[in-house]
Amino acid sequence: MSRHNMRLRYYCDMCLFTTLLLISVSFSISGEDNSEHGDRTTLLALRDGFTSGGTPPPDGSALSSWNSSFHFCQWQGVTCGKRHKRVTTIRLTEQMLDGVLPPSIGNLTFLRKLDLRNNSLHGQVPEEIGRLRRLRDLYLERNFFGGRIPVELSNCQIFKN
Repeated sequence: MSRHNMRLRYYCDMCLFTTLLLISVSFSISGEDNSEHGDRTTLLALRDGFTSGGTPPPDGSALSSWNSSFHFCQWQGVTCGKRHKRVTTIRLTEQMLDGVLPPSIGNLTFLRKLDLRNNSLHGQVPEEIGRLRRLRDLYLERNFFGGRIPVELSNCQIFKN
């Protein structure tokens, strides 16, 4: 192989490597943004479900901080992981919530703790809660949930320990 051909091949290999690297970085960045956007969208859907279909949250409720003024990791009752900025805990005890637990709860795939004690939530616990494979702590007592307990809960870590 001539020296010219070797240089040309080296140049092509470097271009290919650089292109693949840029594609990889852009996918990883867009994946993080989409994940964070997905958590935000899910939290807003939860807020609307928790307050009877979009009525404003009661004064003094943690949900009144769930708006565009702050990053969702700073919303009252929400805790995010330090590294990945994904929702890991929702703690909304005694917040006068009177709606339902929407199926979109299953989109918070990093959620480890869900604490909704002492509210007036009703309806069924959605089967989508079974998508929360990292869920370790689930507190739903002192609400008005009805129907069956979703068998999909067996997918969660609550029952794996």
